[in-house]
Amino acid sequence: MSRKGLAEEEYEIERTLAGADLKGLKYRTPFLEDIPKQQELDEEQGVHRVHSSEELVTLEEGTGLVHAATGHGPEDYEETRPLGLPVYSPLDEEGNYTDEAGNLKGENVLEVDPEIIERLEKKELLFYSEKFKHEYPHCWRCKTELIYRAAEQWFIENEEVKKRMLEENKDVDWIPESAQKRFHNFASESPDWCISRQNYWGIPIPIWINDETGEYQVIGSFEELEQKAGGRPEDFDPHKHVVDDIEWEGENGGTFRRIPDIFDVWYDSGIAPFASLHYPFEEEPFESMWPMNFITEASDQIRGWFYSLMFTGILGFDEAPYEKILFQGYVLDAEGEKMSKSLGNVVDPKDQLEKFGADLPRFYQLRLAPSWEQKNYDEEEIKNEIYRMFSVYWNTKEFFQTYSGEELEKPEELELEDRWILSRVNSLTEEAQQRMNGCVFHELTRDIEDFIIKDLSRWYVKKVRSRVKNGDRSASWTLEKVLKRITLLMAPFSPYITEKVYQDISGEKLSVHMEEYPEPESARIDEELEESMKHAREVVEKATKIRDENRYNLKWPAKRLVISGSGDKELQEFEELIMEMANVKKIEYGEVASKLTAEPDYSKLGPKFGENAEDVAKKVEKLDHKQVEQLREVGEIELQKYQVEAEDVDIASETSEDFGSKSVEIGEIYLDLQMTDEIEKDAFLSEVLRAIQQKRKEAELDVEDSINLSFSGDTEPIEEKEDRIRERMNVSEIDCSGEKHQYSGDIEFKGRKAEFSFTEPVA
Repeated sequence: MSRKGLAEEEYEIERTLAGADLKGLKYRTPFLEDIPKQQELDEEQGVHRVHSSEELVTLEEGTGLVHAATGHGPEDYEETRPLGLPVYSPLDEEGNYTDEAGNLKGENVLEVDPEIIERLEKKELLFYSEKFKHEYPHCWRCKTELIYRAAEQWFIENEEVKKRMLEENKDVDWIPESAQKRFHNFASESPDWCISRQNYWGIPIPIWINDETGEYQVIGSFEELEQKAGGRPEDFDPHKHVVDDIEWEGENGGTFRRIPDIFDVWYDSGIAPFASLHYPFEEEPFESMWPMNFITEASDQIRGWFYSLMFTGILGFDEAPYEKILFQGYVLDAEGEKMSKSLGNVVDPKDQLEKFGADLPRFYQLRLAPSWEQKNYDEEEIKNEIYRMFSVYWNTKEFFQTYSGEELEKPEELELEDRWILSRVNSLTEEAQQRMNGCVFHELTRDIEDFIIKDLSRWYVKKVRSRVKNGDRSASWTLEKVLKRITLLMAPFSPYITEKVYQDISGEKLSVHMEEYPEPESARIDEELEESMKHAREVVEKATKIRDENRYNLKWPAKRLVISGSGDKELQEFEELIMEMANVKKIEYGEVASKLTAEPDYSKLGPKFGENAEDVAKKVEKLDHKQVEQLREVGEIELQKYQVEAEDVDIASETSEDFGSKSVEIGEIYLDLQMTDEIEKDAFLSEVLRAIQQKRKEAELDVEDSINLSFSGDTEPIEEKEDRIRERMNVSEIDCSGEKHQYSGDIEFKGRKAEFSFTEPVA
């Protein structure tokens, strides 16, 4: 009443009734006199009566009275079946009213609303009207408004099929596991399947009906159709425009004509596994491939392809058509918003291909998150992270090709680092098998990325670079073996670059994609070696951090590294490696007088303690030596009401001025950064080499280009270490005459000065 604009005093409630009190009452419809068909139905079957419903009427919305249109909507249709009401649908295929609509004939159902309102007003039957927003069906493709309309269709009864689908679903490996329950719930509630459609393009339903006797025949092959019809057209095409004209006379009179319908496209998709392989007319290769061992699609296919495949699999073979299903999550924009043309945030795959090629976006998507989760697509991550990994992979291959041109035979002995990298790549292979079987591609691609960046490039190649350059066949053989293995592991995720690398390093088959996915060489896996190398790497990484904090360049040798702790004996085998990678003159074992301190790690404290993080940080900074020692040994300490763990802080030792220290898993390391005269000379030479290499790069010289090199100034360290210069670059002649050549530069380091000059490449 309030919407009509009536105040309470302007109307009177005569009586209040419960809905049940209205059941069975007859009502008058506004257009009964205008629509003869409605009069007929009302006289014969009393269709205009009030019924009760628990499905169509709710207390949450509406007036409590709902008109049920038996021929216009599945809910209305199903709800009125037990009532025995006739199906009344006075619309044709274009949505226009037919003769059964009386004087509305010819009007379009989606355009007639204003006329209906006008007629009600003329009859003085309209109390109030307004427009309001509500859900309404639209065509998913063209967005046109739709209207439900009852029509004769072909169905496959679902009850028995449903039981078998639910039984078979229990044995399907759904990833994630929760999807199995979602499929169960949908299949449990699924109705009979309407397989017919009134479209033009599609598979014609092969049913012919006799126009006199009503007999129908289902045709199972082209040969059977030819036999029934007495032949086939010369240019036979099994689609509607041809088969609709194929007819034959019945034995008892009448003509068999095809029904005009085509199959639902989801029926097409359901039979795809065997129809595409011409089964049952050809048994192989279908029988060898059935059931399919793997299928992947987006989660919406539970009610689409996954369902139609299961349904037709039960119909045709009484078993599930697939063994494993992997969900694919939707791709969102970088901010987590659904992509939309109207929002202007759609990422065009063609643009991404032009920018990055196919491999980088592919690898990025697989690495980003579990396949079944939604993903935010951010091309900045491709630029900053994925591109880096692929560049390192490619450059490693280029380095190998540059210095290892000959065919390599397996060496009799391998160095420590060779055995380690072979163990690592086989451990990765072992994990890859498990991750592939579990479809956790995000974990495997991340493992591959870590291996290429951290294990292969930053550690192994850095360690063996000089060995490979100097023709060490053990290092070259190992690097080739590792490159081939990582190429095979990467191939499914980056098919193009791995194909190129495979061909460049002399793969044995026509294509990398003809190789079997690799299996680990278990004999090469050495877990103890990997664990010890992890500790050695941590020592080097922490030593590098000490250098960074003290602005002491990695190219400058450090006087000594002291390792203190329970694991020092374990690292003695790695002494030579640690000395080279940490660039130290010697390694000692023992204690260095120090005081333990703890610095708060805000990246850990912030998420853990929130607004109290600053308070916790202040308490951490006040810890004394004994408290920090307790924290390091026990792993945690209580600071009033806060429980702080060792991982929340950075523990260090304060030592003499020239020492820096860091905690490591096996104990403590101390780096002596005192720069002696000898170390100063070595550091000066490192700066000289860096400057020359930079100038060579600016001159666009290749690695193999040899030059004549001349020095002037403080040349004593240079003359003493001439062999080191020759090890680091291609040099034909070196002198200290100060002769000027095409390219020149100068270096100054801690009071030492020198100038250099070199020629264009010489033969």
